[in-house]
Amino acid sequence: MKMPIQFDTLDYAKKLENAGVPTAQAEAHASALGEVLGKSIVVHGELQAVENRVFAKLDALAINIDARFEALEQKWDIKFKALEQKFDSKFSALEQKFDSKFIALEQKFDGKFIALEQKFDSKFNMLEAKFNMLETKFEMLETKFNALEQKINSKFQLIQWMMGTLIVLSIGTFVKLIQT
Repeated sequence: MKMPIQFDTLDYAKKLENAGVPTAQAEAHASALGEVLGKSIVVHGELQAVENRVFAKLDALAINIDARFEALEQKWDIKFKALEQKFDSKFSALEQKFDSKFIALEQKFDGKFIALEQKFDSKFNMLEAKFNMLETKFEMLETKFNALEQKINSKFQLIQWMMGTLIVLSIGTFVKLIQT
C-alpha cells in the first residue's frame, strides 16, 4: 500500500532559488520531485509484507532445491552402486581369466619341466649304465691281468726253480771237475 509523502514543493523551490537556481528551473525541479515522491513511497507495513513474501518464496525455493539435491544424490548413489557392481563383476571376471591363464601356464611349465626331468633321468641312467659296463670291463681286465700275472709268476717260479737246479748241477759238476 503506497502512501504519498507530504512534500512542500514551494519550500523546496525557494531553497533552490536561494542557492542560485533560476526560479523557473527551481519550480520545475520541485514539481517533478513532488510527483515522484508521491508515486513511489512505500509504507513500513507494505515493506514487511513484501519481505515476508520474498522469504516465503526463498524458503519454498530452498525446500525445492533440497528436494532436488536429495533426488539427485539418490540418483547418483544408484548409478554409483550400479557402476561399482559392474566394476566388481568385470574385475572378478578378469581375475578369473588371469587365474585360469596362470594355472594353464603353470601346468604347461610343470609338463615341460617333468619332460625335461625325465629326459635328464634317461640320459643319466644311460650314462650310468655305460659307466657300469666300463666298470665291469675293467674288472674283467683286472681279473685277466691277475690271472696272467699268476701264470707269469708260476712260469717265473718254474724258471727260477729250473735255473736254481741248473746252477746247483753246474756247481756240482764244477766241483766234481775240480776234484778230479
